[in-house]
This record gives sequence, structure tokens and C-alpha cells, in this order.
Amino acid sequence: MDAPYPFTCTAEVGDDGILALRPRGDIDIAARPVLTHAQLALRPGLRGVHLDFDAVPFMDTTVLRFLSSLHARCTAFAVPLRITGLRPQHHRLLTLAEYRLPTS
Repeated sequence: MDAPYPFTCTAEVGDDGILALRPRGDIDIAARPVLTHAQLALRPGLRGVHLDFDAVPFMDTTVLRFLSSLHARCTAFAVPLRITGLRPQHHRLLTLAEYRLPTS
């Protein structure tokens, strides 16, 4: 069964200097290239990164690699990462994988 819409991830820097990453659609292996490209918008000098999962109905373990990579880039550039919009399925996956969300 096809997803209701193709996976996308916008990456926009607001006037406040915060990079907003907004994935939309299921995060699975097919979403990986889009996620990799979106995180390239992260650069030194940003005031923060806001990753909003509100429009992600389902995610598989692909998200673990993305989150690890994004967190490493944020740490390298000394940019705080805020994650919002997590759903019960997301929390279950992260708990089963024993993944600890970054706190920054």
C-alpha cells in the first residue's frame, strides 16, 4: 500500500536563526535520502534546530540513524536540538531500541 503522500522534509531557517526540519510522511528506508539531504541545511552559526515529527504517522528504525547523525552534527556545531511532535508509535520504537533522545 502506498503512503497517502510522498515523503518530504522541509528545512527552513527562520528570522530567529532556528532551522526548522519538518518531515512529512512515513519514515522508512525510502525516506533516508531526503532526510540526509535535509540535515545538510544544518550549519555553524544557527541558534538552534527544531525537528517536528507532527506530520510523521509512522517511523521505523531508519529514524535512529537519522537522529544519531543529526544530533552529532548539532553537537559538532554547538547548536541545540529540540524535538517535538512525537506520537505513541514513535515513543514505542525509541523505547524498544533503547534510544535516548538528546536533551539540549
